[in-house]
Amino acid sequence: MRQSDICHVEIRTRDLERAKAFYGSVFEWTFLEGMPGYALFLTGVAPGGGIAQCSDATARLGICNYVLVADCAATGALAASLGATVGAKTDVPGHGSFVESTDPWGNEIAFWQAHSDGEGPPQSGGKNGICWLELAAPNLDAAVGYYTKLLGWKFQTSEQHGDYAWIEHDKTNVGVGLVGGERGQTMKGVLTYVTANDLEEATARVAAHGGRVVFGPEAIPGTGEFTVVSDPDGNQLALFRHAPRA
Repeated sequence: MRQSDICHVEIRTRDLERAKAFYGSVFEWTFLEGMPGYALFLTGVAPGGGIAQCSDATARLGICNYVLVADCAATGALAASLGATVGAKTDVPGHGSFVESTDPWGNEIAFWQAHSDGEGPPQSGGKNGICWLELAAPNLDAAVGYYTKLLGWKFQTSEQHGDYAWIEHDKTNVGVGLVGGERGQTMKGVLTYVTANDLEEATARVAAHGGRVVFGPEAIPGTGEFTVVSDPDGNQLALFRHAPRA
């Protein structure tokens, strides 16, 4: 895994066992022993992630994506200088350290500094992996500049998609899209996409295990289609199916 790649995805829940049952049933993710109140999950392909128990009713839920960096404190300080709200450095003994941030447009991103060069838990297969993030960017040019300075992300744009800038997904990284225009104005934070080769079956599983469909399915011409769903805690994510190859 490379610097500035998405390396971990954290899902927060009020009920850890319920969340494990939901994600295990809907996406067939598997779980490893973690710290008390925290379950690591494997998606089949990197990155994996964790489900965190948030018993305190005042603790916010949501899904937080972690970016691999060399120095989380330095990256946090740079983010703050660029207008982000940044938390204190937190150590995870034996694993690494992180700093949480919220960018100027309300997107939550954490910076992860590993204590070793390890690749993390082994992955296998390739079913239902995390493939894409979309971040609200009402000011698209400013958001491109922010993430280019902060993480060195190199975005593509096109006249056809004038309100969108993106980093392509490949075998070693999760793609990132910045959403401007009218949709960027109405988005609330980051939307995390999970590959679902059978979109209808995955959507049915969501409903059967306590989640619900929020939006879709919606076609992305030439790319595929997606459906936005929520888990039993109300955390939203998108299910994505690639378009068949010609």
